[in-house]
Amino acid sequence: MSEEKRFKYLEELERSEALDGSVDSSREGRRKRRDVADVRSSTRRSNRDEAVRRKSGDSSRSTGSRKNRENAYELNAKKKNRNSYEPDGSVRSVSVSEKRLRGGGYSPDDSYDREYFERRRSGRSSGRRDGRERVTDWDAFIEETDRIAAENSLREESESQRRKRKRDNRERRREREAAKRRNMIIRLTAVLLGLAVGLIVIRTVLHFALPGEGLNTNAGRTETEATVTQGTAETDGYDYYESQTETRADVTVVPTSSVVSIDSAEQLTTLFEDWVYVPSENDIMPEGDIIPTNDTFYSHDMMKRDLYFLRERYPESVTILRFGYTADGRDLLDVVIGNPSAQKDVIIQYSIHAREYVNSLLGMKQIEELLKGMNNGTQYNGVSYEDILQGVRLHLIPMLNPDGVMIALYGFDAIGNETLRNGLYECWQSDILLGKGDPDITAYYHRWKANARCVDINRNFDCGWETTVGTPQPSCSRYKGEAPASEAETKALVALKDAINCVGQIAYHSEGEVVYWDYGSIGDLHVTDEQLADVVCGLTGYKKESTLSSKQETAGCSDYFVIECGIPAITVETGVGECPIYVDQWETIWNQNSQVIPAVAQFFAQL
Repeated sequence: MSEEKRFKYLEELERSEALDGSVDSSREGRRKRRDVADVRSSTRRSNRDEAVRRKSGDSSRSTGSRKNRENAYELNAKKKNRNSYEPDGSVRSVSVSEKRLRGGGYSPDDSYDREYFERRRSGRSSGRRDGRERVTDWDAFIEETDRIAAENSLREESESQRRKRKRDNRERRREREAAKRRNMIIRLTAVLLGLAVGLIVIRTVLHFALPGEGLNTNAGRTETEATVTQGTAETDGYDYYESQTETRADVTVVPTSSVVSIDSAEQLTTLFEDWVYVPSENDIMPEGDIIPTNDTFYSHDMMKRDLYFLRERYPESVTILRFGYTADGRDLLDVVIGNPSAQKDVIIQYSIHAREYVNSLLGMKQIEELLKGMNNGTQYNGVSYEDILQGVRLHLIPMLNPDGVMIALYGFDAIGNETLRNGLYECWQSDILLGKGDPDITAYYHRWKANARCVDINRNFDCGWETTVGTPQPSCSRYKGEAPASEAETKALVALKDAINCVGQIAYHSEGEVVYWDYGSIGDLHVTDEQLADVVCGLTGYKKESTLSSKQETAGCSDYFVIECGIPAITVETGVGECPIYVDQWETIWNQNSQVIPAVAQFFAQL
């Protein structure tokens, strides 16, 4: 047997004997019980051997067994005398199993076993003092130990399986909860998207139901703070960088309802004041031509800097007036060239549509060449520019829609007013829902035509405005606004027309290489209008086309000048293909239009 089991059995046996108070626990008593146990163990072995021999019929072995038994008694007696004072180092045998005691299987000479058996039968030792029975048999002890070990093993295995099931259940519960959270987030996102779409649709419906509630970002305000960010660009050999840091100017914008309204003559001096420009340290006038033509990318900031250079170079020949502001606080500039005492004024405006900013570059180059020709004696039709401009005064507006041009060039980030920016973003969302415009926001603003308030200025004039369909909500193009002349740019141009003796108007657009005329005029006005169109077509080679025949929309700038004001007006469309027009067409456009300004000046001077 193993030492561990043997030691445990001996401890358990001593503990069991100690449970019975009548048992002698002295050393002599323990020694006596040990000797008796040895005798009983020898007797059991002899009895087993005797039973085997009886079955086999070997009587000699039976006699030998008795002799062996007698020898065992003698050996035990000698051992008893020899080891009476020595501790027992061997395993003590159990006296007899409880089962054999109940059956009376004990030696007649064993008085201790009889006394023990009587005590067991009388109940004196049958109780459990510590919840366990006495250990009386080695085989029973081994069996019980194995049983307990097996039970412990089963219990541990069961506990391990229980813990594993608990972990598995906890993991499955976490997975179910995570799946529930994901499903809840998906449903919530779908609901929010639905609500957003619904709000946009409701806003659009309300906008049409309540025309006064559109994107009127300036209504009810007396003052708006706008910031103008000086843009940056760079072309070959010419640095357009305005400043090392952003240059911001706080501009007080009068509400659009009265941005350029003229109620008395005294307001003219305030309205059309000289334009002031403060150059930066990077604004260095070039040696040769001021207007670069190696790129059609031309912003409002570039235009202002170049106008400053032109005025510095030709101070006696040009005057620059500010005749209004845009919704985002940008200057609307009128470049005046000609005799200040002339009785005839002609308006030539460019880039009323934002993405057509190639025409702003064209207008600036025409201005530079006109000023250069006035100072070096250049002639047209045998008459010098200086002499032609003695009888007429030109009002050239290189960029009538500067907010829109900046949007087309830089996106809606070019707009400083936060309310306007929000309106531009909502306009993009609305157009996308209606299937109009590019879903890519960068490409969408790249083809922008309207102003910063999402109004197409060339549909905002008071001429057939009520019957103009266009686009019924704020949009990148063809939205006519909440009312005729609701926009600052429209008001400013009308005010400029009213302040001068305007005898003619030319609007530069892109694209198609067409000159539109015949806006419904009759009589002498119709004749003059056609003659003006013929002059321009003869120089440019563009096709002359009737606006009435081509069924163009009304409420445009030229419509207003012809129908409402009785002033001859045409629209010139430069370039081919979709806007914006790129630099590969610049040389052609310039060759076609380089002589238009002196020709138009001569036409009206002789009229």
